[in-house]
Amino acid sequence: MTEQLRRNLPPGSREESVVETLSSQGFKAVGSAEDKDRRFLFERQDFPCVERFIVQLTFDDAHRLQDVLGHYRLVCL
Repeated sequence: MTEQLRRNLPPGSREESVVETLSSQGFKAVGSAEDKDRRFLFERQDFPCVERFIVQLTFDDAHRLQDVLGHYRLVCL
């Protein structure tokens, strides 16, 4: 997942653009927008399970993307 994210959100991308892209795909910001590291979450219900896609972004002081990590979790009742 991380490699695909890195292809779609290349280093140096503007924070505003990255956030807009993720939001348009259904991701929701988690935590403070003030941090250099920001997290976004997308959940898909498939009872009795929930798929969670978590994207962690690191920005520099100029609000340019430095790194992106992706995590996938399947949680079932």
